[in-house]
Formats: sequence, C-alpha cells, structure tokens
Amino acid sequence: MTDWPASIPIGDTIEIQSLRESPDTNRVAFQTAVGLDKVRRRSTINGATISFTLRLSTSQVDDFDTFYRATLKDGTLPFDMEHPRTRTTATFRFNTGTEPDYRTLAPGIHQISVELRRVA
Repeated sequence: MTDWPASIPIGDTIEIQSLRESPDTNRVAFQTAVGLDKVRRRSTINGATISFTLRLSTSQVDDFDTFYRATLKDGTLPFDMEHPRTRTTATFRFNTGTEPDYRTLAPGIHQISVELRRVA
C-alpha cells in the first residue's frame, strides 16, 4: 500500500476549518407486514467521505501532483494516510467523480481542496 507523501504532513498543512466528514449510512430498513420496520446493520465496514483544503508551497504542490498523477495513477489507487481528525492511520482513495481543486493565494502559496473516501 502506498503512503501519503511525507513532504505533505497532514497535521501541518490542513486548514482545519475546512475539514468535513460524512459517515456513510450503514443501516438498511425493511417494511414488515405489521408493526415497525426491521432495521439492521448493512456492513461491518463503515466508510465515510472526507474533504479538506491543504495550504502548500510550490514544491509541495509538485509532490502532490506526482503522488496523485503518477503514484496513484490519477487518483485511482488507495493509499494510507493519517486521518486528519482522529490522527490514526486509515486507508483512503480519491472520491470518484471529483478532482483536486487548485488555487494560488500568492506567489509560492497554494491551496488544494480534495475529497476522499475512507475505505478501511
């Protein structure tokens, strides 16, 4: 498994107010003939969508591009990273249908917004 680049430490580069996490609905309900719906857990694996913005230098943006485009084959492969909220290692992949969003704030100061899926 590939690791998030060490040159982009999550704890130092994330804009914490940008952090959003939405756990997947992990229950399913069935209508019964009489009485309340039956509800059960869908899976023992509980994924989540997580999004945040990183504030990076130009060299860190270059490292991110290499990681995303080459190492992860345009974001299609999973990787291990420190979870920004829990600070534990988890497995993520870039969310299908989203691309990193780049902004330049000033010469040498950039933002990249990403949306990830926690898969394990």
